[in-house]
Amino acid sequence: MKKKYKKKPKYSMLSDMGFMLKAAWRSSPVYFPMAAIIIVTLTLIPAIAMVLPSRVIALLEQGASFERITLEIGLMSLGLLLCAAAGQGLYSYTDFRYLTSPRLRLGCDAVLKIAATDYPHGEQQDFLNVSEKRLEVMNNNDSELEESFRMMQRLSTAFIGLVIYAASCGA
Repeated sequence: MKKKYKKKPKYSMLSDMGFMLKAAWRSSPVYFPMAAIIIVTLTLIPAIAMVLPSRVIALLEQGASFERITLEIGLMSLGLLLCAAAGQGLYSYTDFRYLTSPRLRLGCDAVLKIAATDYPHGEQQDFLNVSEKRLEVMNNNDSELEESFRMMQRLSTAFIGLVIYAASCGA
């Protein structure tokens, strides 16, 4: 009995991510500094929340005044609130404003490629299937294309958070 081997994909996940990042850079370069701010602010939230209880305990052990303890708790809480508001607000804004641009640009490129294809080639079932799948990915805001950018933000936030937590545990 012969084993069937799956054809190796032409592109890898990393090459696909690189392609998407280049497309985003061409259509919305301002997205990248905004994404960096989002990642930093969302990483700071658990970091501040992690420091807050130990800081309160340290102040209690030092015999700090009630006013000082209240002030430090208030400042840290304000920091948490500002990071959450800035991170989530910017996340929503960039998600709406800048993630649609690369998707629309790639969608236009797909439509132009389909329109420029020779008639005999354009009638082949493989070409039609690939074209339909490509346009489907570009069709809505919950597409895999936009979700991949959201996932890269979440992975970056988690990775930076892991580095911060590892460094704080080692200190």
